[in-house]
Amino acid sequence: MPLHNWSPATFAIGLAPIALFLALGCWGRAEEIESGSAANQPVTVEEMIERLEQVEAKLHGFRVHCLSTTKQQNLMIGVVGEGLEEIFGDVSSSRTTTNAVWHYRNDGSWRFQADLVQMDVTEGGDKQTKKFSAYSVFDGPRGRGKHLWLNSPDSDMRVSGNDEEVYSSTFQGYRQSRPREFLTHSWGSTFSDELSHDEARITRREMLDGRALIVLTTKVLQFRSNFQQYREFWIDFERGVVVRRQTFVREADDSPWVLQRRQESGAYEWNAGSGLWLPTSAKKFEWRANGQGQGKLIELEVFAYSGWKINPPFDPQTFSIDQSWYSPNDRR
Repeated sequence: MPLHNWSPATFAIGLAPIALFLALGCWGRAEEIESGSAANQPVTVEEMIERLEQVEAKLHGFRVHCLSTTKQQNLMIGVVGEGLEEIFGDVSSSRTTTNAVWHYRNDGSWRFQADLVQMDVTEGGDKQTKKFSAYSVFDGPRGRGKHLWLNSPDSDMRVSGNDEEVYSSTFQGYRQSRPREFLTHSWGSTFSDELSHDEARITRREMLDGRALIVLTTKVLQFRSNFQQYREFWIDFERGVVVRRQTFVREADDSPWVLQRRQESGAYEWNAGSGLWLPTSAKKFEWRANGQGQGKLIELEVFAYSGWKINPPFDPQTFSIDQSWYSPNDRR
């Protein structure tokens, strides 16, 4: 499925050493809880889903600050505006740091505001820096959004040919995982809805970061040709949070299952006002399988969240797509 409904992209990413280090840190499985332990109390799938629904019902919107870092190699990626526009290509290595604020409302509206995105690109031994601002907003009830790229005048490289404000019925703004993917939603559906729809069942129990977790596994879904997929949800029943989601894929019935995606969150803090446990860190990994069923890390995102505001009052202009964002005052 497309990542975050973003525009068509082409990846050809090698494995950077730092990405390998971070990936290996969470590749192995957590050890299973021994049967009969205090954490291994009987619980049903229905009770698990009900627990997630209780948490989802408490979240109507949020505002959060997000600092993210991405490290990649040999990356070529493009966005669709007026035809295919190549942002950068034939990159030997890159490090991208984004300082942003996210707003979300449960009618499907959201807003992403990054006053600074810095991309350090090294190619052929030469290092260049791209600096730009990225603003995206989506009006859920209207089903329409827009994004704005603003190149920094002191950047050695331009992220796009021209500063431009683009309207679209789909998200085409700056590419980044949305915070709600680490809270309550997966591909547009709530965790509870997806587990119900995909007939999840309890398959095992795990320990992760000192917490007892219950793993729910969905049924195997078949897509194009013989392509198959199933997903795992690692759930902290006591806190009512999904701390890890994993997607496994294979190309045919006789092919081995390969880990394709992992999204995990941690360092949870209790928010007394909302009665929710909120993550302050998160990671997302993407692997690509080769013909032998081995996974190669192709993408890594690392997030630090702070200043969570749950169910805040929003200004009517927060999710408006009718204002001009060229003025800093209109982007507040």
